Amino acid sequence: MKLHQILIAFFLIILSTLISLYVIFNIATSFVIIFLIVTFPLVYCLFASQYKPIKLICLNLICILLTLALFEGYLQVQKNRSDRPQTATVYPRGYIQDHPILGYAPRPSNRITLTKQVKGELVYEAVYTINGHGLRLSPKPNESDAPCILFFGGSYTFGAGVSDQYAMPYQVGIKSNKQYKIYNFGFHGYGPHQMLAAIEHGIVANIVKICTVKTVIYQAIPGHVRRSAGLASWDRYGPKFVLQDGRVYHSGNFSSNLILAYIRRGLSESLIYNNLRRTKPNGYEIDLYVEIVTRAKTLLTEQYLGSEFHVLLWEDDGHELYPTLARKLTENGLQLHKISETLPEDDSAPLAYKIHQYDGHPNEQAHELIADYVLLNVLQ
Repeated sequence: MKLHQILIAFFLIILSTLISLYVIFNIATSFVIIFLIVTFPLVYCLFASQYKPIKLICLNLICILLTLALFEGYLQVQKNRSDRPQTATVYPRGYIQDHPILGYAPRPSNRITLTKQVKGELVYEAVYTINGHGLRLSPKPNESDAPCILFFGGSYTFGAGVSDQYAMPYQVGIKSNKQYKIYNFGFHGYGPHQMLAAIEHGIVANIVKICTVKTVIYQAIPGHVRRSAGLASWDRYGPKFVLQDGRVYHSGNFSSNLILAYIRRGLSESLIYNNLRRTKPNGYEIDLYVEIVTRAKTLLTEQYLGSEFHVLLWEDDGHELYPTLARKLTENGLQLHKISETLPEDDSAPLAYKIHQYDGHPNEQAHELIADYVLLNVLQ
């Protein structure tokens, strides 16, 4: 192989690498393009090289890349033909910011109106108001020394898809005639690992400074097991906990290595990777989840003497983890309330408590009914 041929091949490799990186991290285009781009210098080497071992290596790599490109393209076509529309929510720039402990958090002192549409159909239009502490807006109590209620969880607690006044924590404040000071620590995609990290690192204590905490309510879904195990693609820098000798310990973040985080981000756009990636938690990760929740309860009840810790558990459309979680949480001494007992069943209207057929978050009616249950069965 002559010098100019080596230089051309080297140039093509560098060029294809740069284009591939640009595609992955800026355009997030299908991996079909990436596989085809990488084959260009290999094709050149196949015909330009005079050494059979190099030709054989290039030929095999070309076959592998073309196979991957064809399979990626097939998955993309099947996805486009699917009747299920893309329902991912796109948040406006500046609404969510990086957080050194929690991974990400809402930008404080912010107010947005978020509209979600699927196939041109309006799913919801909601107003999200974030106060100066980075928590969702809650009603002001009638008395400055009113006892506090702390709410933790993900988007169900935050109230995704409904405006401020319809979120369950806000409803608890209103329906109690503003007898309590409400703190809503929930946010999109959060799990119990964010709750425990916020407790251990003093985030909760710095916000709830002068207050008699009466009750702590954590609203759980089976999907939180995946989140606390680091299996959620959006929570790349969330707090990582490990289980050793029956206790949980904070062990940095899920992707403390910046290079690995970028690779993981790029691979998350590949349909092949997403089909092969493990999504179901194992026994260790289930135990880790239960111990994270238990540890959060222990720390809060020790810090706020006389307070109670309650778990509201969603069945989450018959999730297979539900019976196991209910049993293990109860065995660990947690006061468990099943959401299925708070929302009357209506077989004729399976979407009665959901925002929309394209969004399974609780609607205004569900938030109100759960707030009623909390007032009658938890706070009293």
